[in-house]
Amino acid sequence: MKDSAWLEKYTILDKAREQLIKDLEIQPRFHPYMDAAKKRMQALVNKLGPEQDAGDRFLDFLEEEYEYVEVEDEW
Repeated sequence: MKDSAWLEKYTILDKAREQLIKDLEIQPRFHPYMDAAKKRMQALVNKLGPEQDAGDRFLDFLEEEYEYVEVEDEW
């Protein structure tokens, strides 16, 4: 996944899954967690407003979802 300043301005909720994978260079191991991360983005936008719809936040959510499931699998 990319790590660049432009991610702060990149919006998530109006992009298709395939576009997000391409633009953010999301690795295949993260693909199963994209829907959960996008739902978290939508909830945040609903609560705090559209300025919360940022690529860097989505990537944080995506990594958290991945790590959460990985830890659950270890139990």
